[in-house]
Amino acid sequence: MFWLIHGIHLLAAATVVGGTLVLRFFVLPKLSDDEKGREFLKAILSRWRPVVWGNIVLITVTGLANAHQSYLAVGNNFRYWTLFLVKFFAAMTMFGIALMMTLPMEGLSKVQENRKRWLRHIVELGTIIIFISAYLRYMHAALPGG
Repeated sequence: MFWLIHGIHLLAAATVVGGTLVLRFFVLPKLSDDEKGREFLKAILSRWRPVVWGNIVLITVTGLANAHQSYLAVGNNFRYWTLFLVKFFAAMTMFGIALMMTLPMEGLSKVQENRKRWLRHIVELGTIIIFISAYLRYMHAALPGG
C-alpha cells in the first residue's frame, strides 16, 4: 500500500513542478503583452489553479504518510530528519508562492505582476526538493531498517 501513496506523492510533485516549468519557460515567453495575451494567461491560470491546489493537498497528505513510513524505517537519524526538514520548509515556501500566484486577490497583484520571477523560484525550489528527496530515498535504503 505504501508504494501507492508514494507514487501519488511523486506524481503530484511532478505535475506541479513540471507544469510550472512549462508555464514559465515555454508558455509565458510566447504570450504577448496586449489584452489578448493577458486574457489567454488568465484563462490558463484559471484552469491551472485547481490543479495546483489539489496537488498541494495531495503532496501534503501523502508527504505526511511518507514521513510516518520513514520514521518507522529510519528512526531518529539526525541527518535524515535535518534534510527532511529542509525539504519540508522548501515545500511550504513553494506552496506559499504557488498560492500567492494563483489566488485571485487584488492584494497579491504586485506578486502576480512579476510572474516570471516567482514561477522561476517555484521551479528552483521544486528542483532542490526533488534532489533532496532522491538523497533521502538513498539514505532510507542505506540505513539499518531501510
